Amino acid sequence: MQLEQPGILKRCAYLYDQLVDDCARAVREAIDAVARITDRQARARAATEVLVLISEANGTLSALRRDDIKALREAGMSYRQIGEAIGVHFTRVKQIESGAPTGNSSRARAAKTDD
Repeated sequence: MQLEQPGILKRCAYLYDQLVDDCARAVREAIDAVARITDRQARARAATEVLVLISEANGTLSALRRDDIKALREAGMSYRQIGEAIGVHFTRVKQIESGAPTGNSSRARAAKTDD
């Protein structure tokens, strides 16, 4: 479901897309830079630093997305509408909203053994 946006919102969405594209490009460039390091100790150290940053970012972005999904649900959107809007399957939207671990992550495995 695409809503018609006034001109200023279209410009903001464009700027947002550019910002996200720039950030994604920066992450890819950081990974490529680590891959080009020839000294094994230096590359392992750099890889560790980037992995820590990615892990921290993953937690922050996951929480933001979950909050946004909850707000969209409270505003009356269906799981299917939200899924289409954010590019994931509607069943995944429900999983994200619940905060339940999925897949083969350590959290998911721990949750399975707790049952």
